Amino acid sequence: NLPVEGMAKDYGRTRTAPLAGLEVRIDKDEAGSARFVVVLPYRYIWMKSKGDGFETSLDVDLKVVDESGAEVWSFVRSYPLEVHKGRLKAALTESFTAEAVAPLKPGSYRLKATVVNSNDGSKASFEQAFDL
Repeated sequence: NLPVEGMAKDYGRTRTAPLAGLEVRIDKDEAGSARFVVVLPYRYIWMKSKGDGFETSLDVDLKVVDESGAEVWSFVRSYPLEVHKGRLKAALTESFTAEAVAPLKPGSYRLKATVVNSNDGSKASFEQAFDL
């Protein structure tokens, strides 16, 4: 065994696990606005046991920046999730879904999406350029 002095500098620190499985679809709706659909399979979401089920909350943060890097739209919302223990097996085959619509003018943009699980701090990020 090595003494603590010989170990890596981050020895003893906790690291946030990545939150796997995040997908974000970017669609154009009938009005010409950008429609974002955030999808995360429940099998990747860690939930705490509480009473007759399991629970957590997911913090969804969407930001759109223009070509100059200026933020032109943002969306932040916390989604509480609860699954009854009798539905757990079925829920593991389903996905959490959140939608938001950004009223943007025609142009080139970049979406930056982050989802954080409040139970364990696990985090998923997504970034993609798109045109309207």
